[in-house]
Amino acid sequence: MRDLDQTIVRRANAVAYVCQNLEPLRAQLLDGQLGDDAPLERVVAAVRSGGDVDGALEDLHLLLQADGDARGVHGLHDAPGASRGLTGGEPPGGPGPHQVTGLSRGGAPGPADIVYLCPARRCARFWAPHPTMPLARCAITGRPLRRDRL
Repeated sequence: MRDLDQTIVRRANAVAYVCQNLEPLRAQLLDGQLGDDAPLERVVAAVRSGGDVDGALEDLHLLLQADGDARGVHGLHDAPGASRGLTGGEPPGGPGPHQVTGLSRGGAPGPADIVYLCPARRCARFWAPHPTMPLARCAITGRPLRRDRL
């Protein structure tokens, strides 16, 4: 059961990486040795359709590594203690549209207890409401993020 849980988390983290870096990955693939973003589009299509994304993620991962990206789509997840999902620290690059910018722990329930998650339940990314920002949307599907409570 533990291996299955780790596989699910690894997959969700990889989809989160693709979602968070969709356009930079597209540019990297188009400018790289392959000169084609079809492997990325296969991941996007699998996420959008709700289909099996594992093979497409692995193909993209290996292609990125062959093109010089040592981490690929699994790099941060495979590092000891690393995750792209809900964590106590900020992800590299600071807060972005899907990243938590001010969650509080403990105390009375309040707005910080609301979090927005992947609408397809396939990705580990998250977004906390912010009064000056409109509701974030999924970069892959374009759908509004799903509201939930911590």
